Amino acid sequence: MSKSAKQIADELSISRQRVQQIIRQLPASKRPQKASGRYAINAISEDAIKSVFYGNPANQSKEQGNASSVKKRQEDATESESHSETADPSAVISVLKEQLKASTSQLSAKDEQIKELHRLLDQSQQLQLMAEHKLKQLEAPKNELESAAEPTADKIHTRSPEAPRAAESAPEQRLSFWRRLFGRQK
Repeated sequence: MSKSAKQIADELSISRQRVQQIIRQLPASKRPQKASGRYAINAISEDAIKSVFYGNPANQSKEQGNASSVKKRQEDATESESHSETADPSAVISVLKEQLKASTSQLSAKDEQIKELHRLLDQSQQLQLMAEHKLKQLEAPKNELESAAEPTADKIHTRSPEAPRAAESAPEQRLSFWRRLFGRQK
């Protein structure tokens, strides 16, 4: 007699989706067939689903093997650490001296880089100052020429006394806004 995925889920107290997920994990030989869009689970498929759900002894031994290999790796790591701690103190001192020399050489290299950067910065600032000084020197003669030309410019902009008299002698007829706007004159 075949059972449905819902019936198996009720027996195992899991969801129908979990049963379908387990079915997808089964090998093709133990996977149940679908009949009219539903799984028709026979006794062999039911046993395979239950063994996956409750945990297959083959799967458990595999997991235990993985756990034991992890434990072995951890033990090896702790042993190597304990060996390094119990190693000869003179070897530890020599390693520390080498590390000190390496860090000292790195610091000296950084100091050289800093000195070079300061030199380049000073050079850049000096070039900028020289460029500004040359710019001021070029602007100085130009300013002198402009200051010499200013008195003649003042004469041009001053009004001559004859202009107001001419305006007073000729009576102008003031045009209305609309005539000024559209430009019609008599």
